[in-house]
Amino acid sequence: MRDLGSNLNPRSQIQAAFATKRAEEATLPERIREARERLAEELTDLERAKAERVTIAGIYPAQMLASLQDNPEQAEALLTSARSALDTAEASAPNDRARAASALDTALRALTMANHQTDAIFSAKSDLDAIRDRLVAAISSISSDITDVNELNTDPTVFNPLVADAHAAIAEAQAALANTGDPLAALEHLRMSEATLD
Repeated sequence: MRDLGSNLNPRSQIQAAFATKRAEEATLPERIREARERLAEELTDLERAKAERVTIAGIYPAQMLASLQDNPEQAEALLTSARSALDTAEASAPNDRARAASALDTALRALTMANHQTDAIFSAKSDLDAIRDRLVAAISSISSDITDVNELNTDPTVFNPLVADAHAAIAEAQAALANTGDPLAALEHLRMSEATLD
């Protein structure tokens, strides 16, 4: 029974992975169609984001918006890449489902990254309106995580680089609080660093 278990369990996992892959490939046309719809939504959001960037540029100094300057261009490049990958997925789906699935995955990643770029613009005004409070709260939160790392006897080889990045994020935020840095970039660094630590 032990020998059977040791041989059958890995085989069952492999079979389950193949079944998942087959199910994904069977629904390729529908998933490509959904990704096309998402691309259209992201293109609409991109135009809104461009207008929003112009609006907030009239309210806040350029230094406070430095990290957003390239966001629309980056989002546009990512959406162009997503469209190209979806074209490849659609063309490959009838004859080469593995290639189509890979291209669809590429498109979905590009769509997610583009969404991150536009979301940063949409959230910028609310972040900037309360930037000091948000930076102070984020510094406090990540400092608590650093304390947890020190108290939980974590593996130094894994956590030392993460803690170093957290300290760098805190320093960046403190510079922004002293009006010598980009507050949105500092807030994003704090959030990403804390998410990694968590």
